[in-house]
Amino acid sequence: IANILDRLGICWCHVPNEGKRNKIAGNMLRAAGLKSGFPDIVIFSRPPSAPDCPGAAIELKRAKGGRLSENQERWLDKLDDLGWHTVVCHGYDAAIRELELLGYIKKGKGNG
Repeated sequence: IANILDRLGICWCHVPNEGKRNKIAGNMLRAAGLKSGFPDIVIFSRPPSAPDCPGAAIELKRAKGGRLSENQERWLDKLDDLGWHTVVCHGYDAAIRELELLGYIKKGKGNG
């Protein structure tokens, strides 16, 4: 997904929230502004199919069995309240379909 977004010249980022850290490293990251539950992919380019929307936030989950944490739900709700398009995508194919629906990629293109 990262390669596709980069190839298309979309303004986006991934916040590396995942993973286990020791207490000191976790405290340092939180002190620097890391927020628990922040979405995996944040796209700052307006969605072509929803130009009034300031951007899109995508939480990626495994195709089978992935569940949102309470913090992830809260972040998606906050961003939704601010007018962002928010979505949970279960697996790569779901993320590509969402990017197609939003108009970032043309159907059947950019998914290789």
